[in-house]
Amino acid sequence: MRIKLYNVYLGVLCIALTLLLVFSRSSLANISLFLYMQKAIKYFFLIVPLIAGLFIKLTRRELIIFPLLLVLAFVGARLTKDTAILQIVILVFGLRGIKVNSLVDLFLWSSITGTILILAGTGLGIFTQVQVLGTVMNIKTSFGFILPNTAGLLFLLIILLLIIKTFYDYRYSYLMLPFLILLYLTGARTSQGLVLIAMIVFLALKISVIYTFIERHLVGIIMILFISTVVFSIVTVVMFNDGVMQTLINKLNTAMSGRLKLGATIMDNYGLTMFGQHIPYSLVDNTKVTWVNTSYLWLDNAYLKIIFNFGCIWLIVYLLAFRQLAKK
Repeated sequence: MRIKLYNVYLGVLCIALTLLLVFSRSSLANISLFLYMQKAIKYFFLIVPLIAGLFIKLTRRELIIFPLLLVLAFVGARLTKDTAILQIVILVFGLRGIKVNSLVDLFLWSSITGTILILAGTGLGIFTQVQVLGTVMNIKTSFGFILPNTAGLLFLLIILLLIIKTFYDYRYSYLMLPFLILLYLTGARTSQGLVLIAMIVFLALKISVIYTFIERHLVGIIMILFISTVVFSIVTVVMFNDGVMQTLINKLNTAMSGRLKLGATIMDNYGLTMFGQHIPYSLVDNTKVTWVNTSYLWLDNAYLKIIFNFGCIWLIVYLLAFRQLAKK
């Protein structure tokens, strides 16, 4: 691609990502009119990156890998009735060859712009604020997003991207402050914990000895973390109704706001598949201001969602992709 066309492509993607964020992650997500707009933007991400990717030269390895992934993703989309994996594969296909810094900027500024629009819309009364009865904070507020955890996840993404930018330019650290405050106010404990870990790692990487050690052993560290978290996720769900570990599992389930029970419920009702299956998740009724989690059916654990919803084959792909990224 020529430079001008390259910049236009990134700009269009940034606008589309911003709109997708507003229509799919705000309280507008379940309103029928905006559902159509959300679907239109999703189709955009199925078509435009695919066309753009065809103009980028493919290596021999990519000529084998991408057709295989696209076939698996199409099969998965039919079985799960969810195009998320297909969109990711096509987006990767259309973004390959683009500089990492450009990708960080793309996701950072689209996320910040989308967040500002949702917060402004909430202040103007356009978006509904959903309040959740939490286990630590009495009331957690969504700030116009679908749920407080949805807001927390986006603020987490923004903070992680800002940490990456801060590694090369400390001035980005000032931009982190408002998102740290917003993240705290959501009461999204998992996102808060991950931000704390990310900041500890960031500070540790400033020490040359630690930086050198991690750089040399990055692939091994990532593989150990990946495999251990997957094993932990599976074991805690499988052992949920086991009498021997019942007390420990119940304590973990309470600490994790019932997430283990949700995983066990989905495992008991749907089980494992290789290529994916449709699971009728139930989130929240946006016509209600206060929401209680009795009607909630969702998997907050990404590994379990891949295994139960999208199929075990994608967990293998995920593992191989992480290993390849670590090598680079």
